[in-house]
Amino acid sequence: MPGCEVLYIDEADVELNPHIGPACMPRGVWSAILTQAKKRTHYIAGALNARTGQVFRTEYERKNSTLLLGLLHHLHRTCRSARCITFIAENYFLHKSAVVQRWLAQSRNFPILFQPVNHPCVSNIEGRWKQVHDTVTRNHRCATMA
Repeated sequence: MPGCEVLYIDEADVELNPHIGPACMPRGVWSAILTQAKKRTHYIAGALNARTGQVFRTEYERKNSTLLLGLLHHLHRTCRSARCITFIAENYFLHKSAVVQRWLAQSRNFPILFQPVNHPCVSNIEGRWKQVHDTVTRNHRCATMA
């Protein structure tokens, strides 16, 4: 339908402690990987436009309705030209919270379709989160989340 967009939405956890994985290095050389004494996690909510491949994201220090509402507000501002935006989301408690459902009901036409949880064959944004974990959180040497 002209003027309508389809967006896959999901959240991801980004930990400061690196995920250990394969890395290229000379034979016999070991790479030192720094770890933090306290586990620190940051959360990202993202939306992938099914037509254009454009990714929108917001960040928050907790994985709750505020994280998802931040993404919805961002999409509301940036996708003003779309008559309706259909969300494809996991069947996850965050997407069904009363606060999120109330916002969707009060805002313009935002239908939401629920899919199985953590199913990369159905939700295309799962592949993006894998790329984030493979390129950003694996074997890094960062001391801070920034």
